[in-house]
Amino acid sequence: MENWKLEVVKAYTSTRLLRIDGYQSSDGGTSDFIVRLPLEQDIYWKLVKESFELLRDGKIACPSHFASVWPEAVNEQLESWQRTLNGETRRNSTPEYSVHPDGYMTKAGNANTVVLPHVVILQRRLRQLHSGIKSALKTMAKAHIRNHTPINAYRGALLLEPGKFELVQCVKESVWPSTKSEKVSVS
Repeated sequence: MENWKLEVVKAYTSTRLLRIDGYQSSDGGTSDFIVRLPLEQDIYWKLVKESFELLRDGKIACPSHFASVWPEAVNEQLESWQRTLNGETRRNSTPEYSVHPDGYMTKAGNANTVVLPHVVILQRRLRQLHSGIKSALKTMAKAHIRNHTPINAYRGALLLEPGKFELVQCVKESVWPSTKSEKVSVS
């Protein structure tokens, strides 16, 4: 088994914390992450509820450039999260994953791609922005809301594909190490 896959297994069986450096997302961005592998099945719903409550209670600040659309953006986002909490929305269907004999998930038909489902991002360092997409002001305001609430940390799945990251390492705490001497590379 490749070293980076051993690190995934180690994280699942011990700290549940995984460091991923140089992760290339499908939108073209590159980031370093420290993620928590799921401890509980309903983490998504908890993060939606926390986000809903923060926004409902007026704890998300409105940047001045969104002032003209803020009330409408807030109402639409609250309605969306309320529908989710009420079970009225359908999340995207879960892709087919397989359980590898070593205990981690793989993408169906591609045993080289390790799937980390339902992770929470504890730390993120952005290296390169994704390709910009121009959006309407209200759409950007709603994105700002989501980016400043707990739901922003949730990812339905991170796909670890060889060649699309530099490092995968089981870590003991959710802070960036001061040295990279113990890293396990993709090789």
